[in-house]
Amino acid sequence: MLAGLAVSPQHGHMHGQRRDTRGPVRSRDVTSVDLDEDAIRLARTNANLNQTRLNLVHADAFAYLRQMIANDRRFDVVVLDPPKFASSRLGVDDALRKYHDLNTLAMGTVRPGGILLTCSCTGLVSEEAFTRVVHGAAARSRRSVQMFDRTSAGPDHPVMFNCPESAYLKALWVRLL
Repeated sequence: MLAGLAVSPQHGHMHGQRRDTRGPVRSRDVTSVDLDEDAIRLARTNANLNQTRLNLVHADAFAYLRQMIANDRRFDVVVLDPPKFASSRLGVDDALRKYHDLNTLAMGTVRPGGILLTCSCTGLVSEEAFTRVVHGAAARSRRSVQMFDRTSAGPDHPVMFNCPESAYLKALWVRLL
């Protein structure tokens, strides 16, 4: 499993160990990629505290994904959880391009039948725009994609009707065929 741009160092740990009715299920191989050295340090600390093995890579996720494609490396699950890509309306077009490029690259690293969880915390990018970008990335990558879930923040992140940007957390769960 590849967790790229994991803002929360817990991300890789959460995917490295999950529970089912028979107890913990561990992924064989979890790689977490982040350019933020502090996030890598915190992820290492959390992994040690939770006795979880993670492959922590300090790298730019865009470059890392390009390298994985060049090396023909494929993953069963890829999680994209980048930081906010636009802090003002002037940055929205650039943010949409980044989401498109990132998702196109990630789709190139998912095995057929694998899962891509792609997230956005950019409040200025609507769920509809984010979904269009991921759809465009699927077309560009020439992959058939099934979206099987759309999720957002829980009740602890209420959305203000007079501030659509407060619906900033969004996630698409897709299967690549």
